[in-house]
Amino acid sequence: WCQRLPATDRAGATAILAGDLLFWATTAAGGAELYVTNGSSGSYSLVHHFESSNGLADMNRAGGVVYFWNHPNSGTPELWSTDATAAGTRRVPHPELYPQSGVGIGIDSGTVYFAAQDQNGVEVWSSDGSAAGTRRLTSFADPFARIWHMAASPTRAYFYVEDLSFGQEIWSTDGTPEGSRAVTSFGYFEPFGRSDS
Repeated sequence: WCQRLPATDRAGATAILAGDLLFWATTAAGGAELYVTNGSSGSYSLVHHFESSNGLADMNRAGGVVYFWNHPNSGTPELWSTDATAAGTRRVPHPELYPQSGVGIGIDSGTVYFAAQDQNGVEVWSSDGSAAGTRRLTSFADPFARIWHMAASPTRAYFYVEDLSFGQEIWSTDGTPEGSRAVTSFGYFEPFGRSDS
């Protein structure tokens, strides 16, 4: 069966939180709106309105919250978190970052991992929703390193990295810079094929 949703120009990312679905929609009048639904007919409700026609992206559940990126009409992308309530939806303090779309994952402890570009290049970051808990975990020699296919266990995140200095390898992190390291050492450039395919 299909549930009727608000009129939109386009819709995007979703996430499940405590059995409910979080989703966003771009309204016909402009702007992006975050909604929550329990799946019953007509049950959806507005959580937060964003003055952004560029929409939201990359929703990832981490513990009792969902992290996502808001892409405002002006300025740089913003990391937000929500517990599916208006009061519990807020912007996460962080330096100027440009997230790599589709590369992020949350774990049950409440930490989210994501790939983003700062002044040093593309790196892996983590956040627990606080300014102090949002930090860069890697320091690749190649400022144009490519990161893709994140997966997570209860205590570690895993991801593929392509760096001109070492080729392609699988890395893992425990959420600290000192605990972020290469897992494999194949020693040639494309053991996993093209990263952009």
